[in-house]
Amino acid sequence: MIEIGHLAHPGTQHGSNLCTYHCDNALGAWMILDGIGGEGSAEFAAVAARDELSRNLRQGLNAEQAIRAADKAVHALPKRGTGHASGTGCLLLQSQGPSLVLNWVGAAQAFATERRTDALSELTAERGQLAAGSRTKALGVTDSARLPIAECVVPSADYSRVLLASEPVHTLVGAERIREILADKEISAQEMADTLIFESLEAGTEDAVAVIVLKL
Repeated sequence: MIEIGHLAHPGTQHGSNLCTYHCDNALGAWMILDGIGGEGSAEFAAVAARDELSRNLRQGLNAEQAIRAADKAVHALPKRGTGHASGTGCLLLQSQGPSLVLNWVGAAQAFATERRTDALSELTAERGQLAAGSRTKALGVTDSARLPIAECVVPSADYSRVLLASEPVHTLVGAERIREILADKEISAQEMADTLIFESLEAGTEDAVAVIVLKL
């Protein structure tokens, strides 16, 4: 059984949370949506993408189909707040048989600790097939016909912990500290998530942050 920890925080700059997430343990799907475009609009883009993505996965669409449907839903949103274009990054992890399948658009990152050594790998870089420019693109902003969706498939048996995180977490906490937290055998997945968010805030993040931790 997979143990899950999750948490989001709006950071110190925004009154609303521009990051959101969803955990569907029954379906074996976990996602982080990192809104961009400014307060008053980005949070709506993130929530709309989250709801559309999770609904389409439940209806049996594959990851790419579900992400492209979420992109259309965000493009269709009325302009809010400043009226600037708003969108969201998307990081989706699915458990499919013996594999973990990761798809993403935008700058959120996924890390995993190897079961035998506790070494930390970034799945969104080292093992991923990075679609051209995918880190600088977003649902609802990028032309849908040119929206790159990156994918990474790894054996779930190789890893003991997986972290999904919005972009500031790795920069603020650092790879070695992330590895230490994920490798700690004495704390729960929720305590890992709480610690990562707390240390991101302690490091002075102004941006919204979100994490999901899976103990496999």
